[in-house]
Parts: sequence; structure tokens; C-alpha cells
Amino acid sequence: MEELADGLLNMDSRVWRSLLPLALKPGKLTIKYLRGRRMYYLPPFRLYLILSLVFFLIPGNNGNTGDNFGENFIEDDFNVVYRPVDQNVDGEDRGELAEQLRQEVSEELAVARTNNTDTYSIRGGQCLLNGSSPGSLFTSMLRDACLKFTNDPQRFSQDVIDMVPVMMIVGIPLVAFFMFLVYAMSGRYYLEHIIFLLHTHAFFFLASILMAFSSALGQRYGFLTETMNWFRIITAWYIPLYIFLAMLSVYNDSKVKTFFKGVFVLIGYGTSILVVAVLGILYSALNI
Repeated sequence: MEELADGLLNMDSRVWRSLLPLALKPGKLTIKYLRGRRMYYLPPFRLYLILSLVFFLIPGNNGNTGDNFGENFIEDDFNVVYRPVDQNVDGEDRGELAEQLRQEVSEELAVARTNNTDTYSIRGGQCLLNGSSPGSLFTSMLRDACLKFTNDPQRFSQDVIDMVPVMMIVGIPLVAFFMFLVYAMSGRYYLEHIIFLLHTHAFFFLASILMAFSSALGQRYGFLTETMNWFRIITAWYIPLYIFLAMLSVYNDSKVKTFFKGVFVLIGYGTSILVVAVLGILYSALNI
């Protein structure tokens, strides 16, 4: 947060000098950084960090839609149980309700964890784990994830969404490995691919921030709605074009080779995100 405040509020900061080339000159920041010009522009990871923080601080980008305003909720270690606000229910009754729900969920989880069958039921739902070893750690994590989702899908989904920033950071080294394989003959170091990915991800967050603000402007001012809609469409198409141009600029390959290498990296990116997402879900299940 200190880096964010200093970067955004200091008008002479390197973050402002970095935004224009980041947005309009694909690959320039990576090339400048690899050539040693590192004092004029913001370092790759710090730039990524600031833009990702701004993006996830925008309302709606963190998974909270605001649909629960006007409702009262009771939260404990296991569940978030939503109940309409009732002025006739005093604090003591609500506390008793929370304790009762906590005990119910705790008992159900305890029964499910000690059950040696393939099917685990909770609150009318079923967690089918056919063909897996009941006593294995992996089965236990899958069961906990299923039970947590069945009890409270909204809370579980929010936990996963909250982990997206960490999941993206963890995914970057995995994607860099695919790029290292694709450009094995280029002589590039593994760290250079990470720097490239940090810059491209920073651009993605910058574009997403601009799209979010354009959406807000279009909703607030009716005469800007159509213009902002076109801005988002153009920006959405510019993102893949930007990545392609950045790969051309940094790796200095032909357009045909860059296209096919980009497709392979895209497949690797999807695979990496899938692996990280599964690990994130399992981690979320362990933190019931």
C-alpha cells in the first residue's frame, strides 16, 4: 500500500513515466530494462504490483457485487449464513443462532471426514469421490473442498476469487517456463521471460482499469455510453494484438513464428492457470 500511494501520488514518480510506453509501445519497457536502463522506469514487479492493486481495489473486480447490501450476516470459521434483517431479533438470539449453526456444520464436517465411503452428503448435497482412496490426503482435500462449496458456495467462491492475485503471481513462473521452451534457441535467460510477462501482465491490468472506468463513465453519463462501449471493444481487441507486437519487438522473430509460438504459449498459459486454480481451490479447502 505504501508503494501504491507513493507511486500514484508522486507526480515525478517513475510509475507515470512508465505508463505511456507500457500502453502504446509494446515491448519497449522490457527492452529498455534488459539493456540496463532501469532507473528511469519503474521496475517490472513493482509496476505489476501497483497496477494489480489498483485493479483489485476497483469495486466489482474482487468478486463483491454488492447484492448483499441490506442483509445481515453472521460469520464464523465454517460458514456465512445470510438472514434478512429482523429488528425483533436481539443480539443474544442472533448469537445463539450463530452458535447453533457452528455446531451443526462442525458435526457434519467431523462425520464426513471420518466416513470411509465414497459418497459424502451434507445439507442435502452430495460429494461423489468414486474411484479414489478414502484415506489419501488428496481425497481428503477434495472432500473438504466439496463440503465447503456445498455448505456455502458464495463464501467458497469468494475465497477462491480472493486468491486470484496470488494465483496470477504463482502462474507467471510457470508460463515463463513454457516461453523458455519455445525460445530455447534464442539464448534468453529464464528471468528475461519473467520480466517480459510482468510487463505484459501489467499492461493487462492497465487496460482492465481503463475498461472499468470507461464502463463507470458510460453508466453515469448517458451521452458517453456508446463511446465507452466502443472504447472497451477496441481495448479488448488491442490486448492480444499488444502481446503479439510485444513478442515481435522483444524476441525479434518473424511474424509467422511469433504467431505459432504465441499459440503454444497461450496453451501453456491456460494449463498453468488451470493447475494454479486447482491448487488454489485445494488450499482454500484446507482453510475451513
